[in-house]
Amino acid sequence: MKKLLAKDDLVKKCLIPLGFLLFSLPFLPALSITVFDKELGIPLEGVRIEAAGAAPVVTDADGKAELALGGGPTTVLAQTPGYEPAKARVKAGELVLEIRMVLAGVVEGKELVVEKSKPQKTDAQAGVSAVATRQDIRSTGEIGIVEDVMSTIKMLPGVGYTGGWNAMPSMRGGDPRETSFVLDGAPVDYPYHWGGAFTIFNPDMVESAKLSNGLISARYGQVLSGLIEVTSKTPKNVVPQFDLDTSTTGLALFVQSPLGPNAGLLAGGKVTWMDVSFALAGQSGTFDTVPYIRDSYARVFWKPTDKIDWSLNTFLATDGIGLKFTSGASTVPGDNLTSSGSFRWSNVSFLASTNLKFLLDENNLFDVSASFNQVKADLAFQTSTSGTKTYDQAFIDSNATLLGGATGYTLTNLTNQGNQATLLRTYQGRTDFSHQFGPGHLVTFGAEETLNQTSDQESSNMWVDVPSGQTWSFQQVSRSLDVPKNSGVNSGAYLIDNFDFGGLVTGEGGLRVDHTYLFNDSMALNTIPVVNPRVRMAYTPVKNMGWVDSFAFTAGSGLYSQLPLQASLFDPSYHLTADSLQPNRAWFNLLGLELLGNDGWKFTLEGYYKNYFNRLYIGTVPGTSGTNGSVYDVHTDGVGYAWGVDVLIQKQTGRYWDGWLTYSYVVARFLNPSGVSTATDVLSGDPIGSWYYPNYQRFHNLNLILNWKPVTGFMTTLTASVATGAPRDKVGAITSYASTFTDSSGRTQVIERFSRTSAYDDALRNDISCPVNLKFTWSGYYPETKVRWEYYLGLENVFANFYTPKSNPGFDRTTGKESSGGSADFSIGFPVPSVGYKLSY
Repeated sequence: MKKLLAKDDLVKKCLIPLGFLLFSLPFLPALSITVFDKELGIPLEGVRIEAAGAAPVVTDADGKAELALGGGPTTVLAQTPGYEPAKARVKAGELVLEIRMVLAGVVEGKELVVEKSKPQKTDAQAGVSAVATRQDIRSTGEIGIVEDVMSTIKMLPGVGYTGGWNAMPSMRGGDPRETSFVLDGAPVDYPYHWGGAFTIFNPDMVESAKLSNGLISARYGQVLSGLIEVTSKTPKNVVPQFDLDTSTTGLALFVQSPLGPNAGLLAGGKVTWMDVSFALAGQSGTFDTVPYIRDSYARVFWKPTDKIDWSLNTFLATDGIGLKFTSGASTVPGDNLTSSGSFRWSNVSFLASTNLKFLLDENNLFDVSASFNQVKADLAFQTSTSGTKTYDQAFIDSNATLLGGATGYTLTNLTNQGNQATLLRTYQGRTDFSHQFGPGHLVTFGAEETLNQTSDQESSNMWVDVPSGQTWSFQQVSRSLDVPKNSGVNSGAYLIDNFDFGGLVTGEGGLRVDHTYLFNDSMALNTIPVVNPRVRMAYTPVKNMGWVDSFAFTAGSGLYSQLPLQASLFDPSYHLTADSLQPNRAWFNLLGLELLGNDGWKFTLEGYYKNYFNRLYIGTVPGTSGTNGSVYDVHTDGVGYAWGVDVLIQKQTGRYWDGWLTYSYVVARFLNPSGVSTATDVLSGDPIGSWYYPNYQRFHNLNLILNWKPVTGFMTTLTASVATGAPRDKVGAITSYASTFTDSSGRTQVIERFSRTSAYDDALRNDISCPVNLKFTWSGYYPETKVRWEYYLGLENVFANFYTPKSNPGFDRTTGKESSGGSADFSIGFPVPSVGYKLSY
């Protein structure tokens, strides 16, 4: 009986409250919830919704769900894989709620704001390449007078320090001109603004930038030390989007729009407005044309089926400057020489490319592309000097007989002038076919044909010192170069096998053959084809072991070649033959290791050795630099080597902080055989006949990028570099010498000129460079909208007022006065602030 009573009590305790609960359910308020993707505005299916005192529910295909609540205030939690969990506060009696979830940016609920960065997919490969993602570019490239993707690339491992206003760094000991550029698969001949100060790659148009300075695939030819592949944003085909960027000196606007269900358009551009900045600095009267940059870009893609993908890209980049100057008379009594002049520069680059990918079936892919690139650059300068100059007493004492009692000389409108017009055109076609041989081998065969056309007209009328017996004669020398139309056909073919043996051993083996044929109306050069085999592999013995995602060893070796741009300016007077003109070549070898942690940590260590042969040099034949101009000696028998070690420690996409630290040690040495040339190379000024460090080489390069995100929507970015100095010449004392001058009236005078010796020295270096930049960013979304806002404040070269690296100071050849100090890197001389405001939808 007791057991029966106990059973009845149990029924009462459990079933009666349950019955009341079931009876009351129809009368409890039901909260209608809709969940959207914040950026795209589309409903999200499968989102789990939870709240205290309510059974969890899952959203349907329309992103909707109903949650039975107790009627009082509560907190709702929404969760789904790939999105940041979102919380929203529900008030008493509230029946409708919208929740917007995002992968990146800000999620705004009723009570809580959550921010997280979107995971980025990259194709960085150990031993081959490093990738700057969109987030990397945002934090480090969007700062300064001109926002530039190169500001981010400069901080990657293996990149030599260049300082500000220089977008042409050395890659692993190679000459800056040995780096090639590609935009969306199309080669770019001259990707620079303002003569190399910045690149044409605006961060607002770029999705990612990949630097390959390791074992570059055999797919690419005409590359020797580095390849920078810039990928523009792929336009969305769902909803329209825009990005508006206003900064200290410019305005950029890019719009994305769907062109149907399977097509999209990205279009926009950038203009600078330096007028205000220079006016505030009191320099508005310095320019005939204030420095400007005006770029426009458009990309269209169409994917009618899963097997066909087509795109069309166009890019127009223009820049220029018009400078005028006047130097006042010296404060020294008897010296009232004044100079005035002007300088003009303009550059127009146009690129058009198209690409078609056709997936024949699951194992066969056909890829074809074509591009056209044109660069037109014009330069002109003029100076005029007038006034009188009194001789120094030491000059009078040593040249009394020659002077004949004269105490000074007079110049009247002594004019120097010159101009240059260069036109480069490149047409390229490429096709390749890939076949998947089972799960472990993807074989690609491809071929490309490139036609380069170059024309260059140069002329100058300069007053220079010409040897005249035991003395010098100050004469006007006219020189000109007219290359009406040189053409070169570069042909390449390649065979590549990407192999994967169960993930344990992966890599690529490739063979590439390149050939160049140069011709113009009066000559032709059929160079000898070069064969460039390449192989790399990664051995990954450790995967998914505790904290370690993977641990891999990398190794490889390959041959690379590149015909320098200077070779396109060949002329019959150079007496070139197919044997004397060959592409620059290098043999590259690499060993390394890579460790990936499962919480975003990455560590790489790579050592390399590069052996150079067939390097191009251009010298002048002694005794031919007089009034009739110089005779050039062109030869390609230069040799050299570069070796070094690169280290990367990186923390990827963290909630509170992320960034990376890189260290590079590099040794680069070259030898230019003496031949019949004079003491230095015409192009670089490098010594001839002895081993030397190139003028860009630095032993140590250390870079730090640190992003600190203490609260939602705010980020502080610190970038800092430490680089040892580049080579510095050994200079002698400034001395005077006499040069006779006959003016337009026939009067002969003696001009006091100044010079000093300068010679390469292995042991001398410029000062250490150590710039520090800061950037503060605030971002968020306007309430109840899809519009994202961002403000930033940047400060470049924070400690410029306290430290500037020094080099040899310059001097005035007319007065003999040495400048107050020589800077090792170009710098404005004070911290450069920049501000920006960005909107995106």
